[in-house]
Amino acid sequence: MTKTYQNGKASLSMVVTSLVITLLFAGLVGLIAWQRQGIPNENTDVREKRLKNLADLVADNDKVLTQYRWIDRTKGVVGIPVERAKQLVLADLEGNKPHPAGPVNPAPPAPNSNGAPAPTTNPAASPSPAAGVQPAAPAPGPNAPPAPVVNPQSVPAPSPAPAAPSPTPA
Repeated sequence: MTKTYQNGKASLSMVVTSLVITLLFAGLVGLIAWQRQGIPNENTDVREKRLKNLADLVADNDKVLTQYRWIDRTKGVVGIPVERAKQLVLADLEGNKPHPAGPVNPAPPAPNSNGAPAPTTNPAASPSPAAGVQPAAPAPGPNAPPAPVVNPQSVPAPSPAPAAPSPTPA
């Protein structure tokens, strides 16, 4: 088995090559930086005009958001500051407490014990749950789904029936 030794000249050539490559890279970076300095990146007049337009826009937005103003005098529509509008909305929401919602899609009526669908009733003829009288429900079959729960607040109150004319004695 022969031993190979690294020649000192080969390592010297690698050092010189890497030094030349590094100097070329640094020269190219310097050349690119020098050329970029000659390119104008923005016009100061355009920059000043844009900054002035931005300042005017911010001032107009602040004026609209913080002051009372007329939107349409003929209709009597005014604009109010955002903070005052928030206060009014919060006061309105505090006075209007949410109530529970009724079923969105009520379950279909349960079939009778003989398999026929349950008869539908006229909602105008049935008493209102708000009046304290619950409508009679058919007895569910053995495999029937549970009956839907009706929220009394979601059912409209019935309108009063017109009074019948009293008979006049003849």
